[in-house]
Amino acid sequence: MIQYKIKEYLHSRGIVFPHAWLLKNAEFTSTKATKYLSGKQKFINREDLSFLCGVLNCTPNDLMYWEDTPRMKLPPTHPCHTQLSVPPKNADWKKLLRNVDPNLATEVYNMLVTERDGGQNKKEAE
Repeated sequence: MIQYKIKEYLHSRGIVFPHAWLLKNAEFTSTKATKYLSGKQKFINREDLSFLCGVLNCTPNDLMYWEDTPRMKLPPTHPCHTQLSVPPKNADWKKLLRNVDPNLATEVYNMLVTERDGGQNKKEAE
């Protein structure tokens, strides 16, 4: 069954507070934002999906993934499996970062700065 990964996609784009982002940028109500982020929403209307794709500069495929159910199992080669990627297991960066060893956090930060700057400002990060 097609599932939505709006929260995970927003986190992957560096949006730390997806609920607040949806309220401000997508002009969703608090109730609608909560439903979309909870993963329990069974459908998203076309207008909301179109708006999200527009403001996030993405496609609907970026916001959905396939999950087999007892009633509907698809072979691994089916386009729903190959074109709709499953969200990462731990997409909540806030929770993940709270438990990171400070030395590892510094190392990751330096790698990100190096990647962002193409290696030019590595010394500034240290």
